[in-house]
Amino acid sequence: ASKGFTVVSGLARGIDYEAHQGALDGGGKTIAVMGCGIDIIYPPEHKKIAEAMVENGGGLISELPLGTPPIPENFPSRNRLISGLCLGVVVVEAAERSGSLITARMALEQNRQVFAVPGSPLTGKTRGSNRLLKEGARLVECVEDVIEELAPQLVVQAPLPVKPRASSLMSSTDATMHNFQAPAKAPVTDHKQDRGLTEVEPSDVKAILQCLKSVDKIHVDSIIEGSGLTVATVLKLLLELELRGIVTQHPGKLFSLSST
Repeated sequence: ASKGFTVVSGLARGIDYEAHQGALDGGGKTIAVMGCGIDIIYPPEHKKIAEAMVENGGGLISELPLGTPPIPENFPSRNRLISGLCLGVVVVEAAERSGSLITARMALEQNRQVFAVPGSPLTGKTRGSNRLLKEGARLVECVEDVIEELAPQLVVQAPLPVKPRASSLMSSTDATMHNFQAPAKAPVTDHKQDRGLTEVEPSDVKAILQCLKSVDKIHVDSIIEGSGLTVATVLKLLLELELRGIVTQHPGKLFSLSST
């Protein structure tokens, strides 16, 4: 974080917490992708660090409606958002059935780099992360290993204008969601023709939407082939469209336009 990277994790106990706290200690920004409604801090003892993350220019993200409780089935699906927001995923310690392996798999599907910290072969706690190394994950022994790999991908952009900070996590969230909304447009009669993206949107988005309009559900490989875009571009835009509620992902890497 002190080198300009934003740290993304899940606000859970253990390594997630240490990742967020380490970013704050380094004077950097950190984002938490939550497995519950954004108005519920889970675990509750992490409320203080969640507030510090927002105050320091980071944030809290959730695709779930307000009031959604932190039930177990919410957490694996949110992992694709963690990996999708990042240039790379670092697995510090993972057992054979760890949720971190789900995040690593999602990262590979999204054309992100996967890193793993080696652990003792004598303990089951690191069996999953050691297996990632066998399968080609980048070995991490120090933070420089990650920085050297990802630094060439950094793109420096002018900061977006920020509204005056709200007085609470809840009102700050409302302001963030307002900024994310698509610009106003003329009414449309067919949601499958627009769904919030008009002719002023980039041509690559149009190409993906055109593929989605042609069938009820379509495999990601067919979208890549039909749009003529790179794998990385398609996966990135599909994630953005899914976050906006325009696209729905189904099992088997199938996608469709969302229904109203």
